[in-house]
Parts: sequence; C-alpha cells; structure tokens
Amino acid sequence: VIITHSAFKLLDMDPEFKTKIIDEQLDFLRAALEEAQAEDGKGGKKSPRIKQIEKQIENLEEKLKAALASTGKDKNVRFDELGVDHLMVDEAHEFRKLDFATSRQVKGISPQGSARALDLYIKVRYLEEKITGRSLVMASGTAVTNTLAELYTVQKFMDRQAMIDRGIEDFDSWAAMFGRERT
Repeated sequence: VIITHSAFKLLDMDPEFKTKIIDEQLDFLRAALEEAQAEDGKGGKKSPRIKQIEKQIENLEEKLKAALASTGKDKNVRFDELGVDHLMVDEAHEFRKLDFATSRQVKGISPQGSARALDLYIKVRYLEEKITGRSLVMASGTAVTNTLAELYTVQKFMDRQAMIDRGIEDFDSWAAMFGRERT
C-alpha cells in the first residue's frame, strides 16, 4: 500500500500505546531535568539548560494532549488495526527531528522535535514490538542537512535497542561517542 505523508499522518494509533511512548519520552526528559538541576546547584537562577528542558517537557505534554485528542486524525481506521508489518518511508529527511535533552550548547543543535517525526516514531515503535528489527526502511536523497542530531534521530528510529545496549540512548552520550565539538 502506498500512501502520501499527509495521508499517513491521518492514521491514528491506539491511545494507550501513544500514551506509553510519549510517557517514555517525558520520563527521559524529566530525568534529564533532575540531572541538570543537581548539576546546577542552588544558585537561585535557572540555567538556560534547565529552562530549555522545562520548555521541552511542557511542549511534549501538549503533544500528548493533542495526540490523545486525535485532532486531525481519521476516526474510521487506525494504523494499529491495518495489519501493517513494515514501513518504507521515502523522503525520510522530513522525519529527522525527534525531541531530546542535551547539556551541549552547540549552535545549530536544537533539541525540539517535530510532530511529524513523533508520529512516525510511535508507529515504528508499535511495529518494533511486533517484529523486532524488521519494521522500517528510510529512504532519502537528501544528505544530512543540519546537524549531528539528525543522525541521532535516524539511529533512534532504526536501531534504538543497540543504543540502549551500549548505554548511548541519550543524545549527549551518543554525541560523545560519534562526534567532536570544534570551534
């Protein structure tokens, strides 16, 4: 079955599953916030990193509310009811923006994600629970356009379990493994 990106985003998911995945993301951000607060100490003023993570948590909570409201989604059929067992996503560069927390203050690395990427991530995670390691092909003729963060997102889509196994699921650990900051 071939459908457009705009039709794909209309396919809703089981509300419980959406909640589970977004709650995982929120737990990750809350843990990063606690870590940032512990590192920051009690100087009275919030650091930019803490403000950024708080804003991300707020945005993701809004995304959760919107996802559960299923605004703009098809009311007749859900993705999890279609029997899909594999996705081939063309123009995959349009989905390279998942939320993440970082303590790095590097120009151009924005930890804010897109609703489009989150929607695909939820659907891929659903498929991964059914058939591990065989749920997604991402195709794109567009090379990495902005940052290393895009590659992090792609690996999170394609091989999240390997990241977990190696202890590099969070962006900063992943970036320390695969990148270097240079001025």
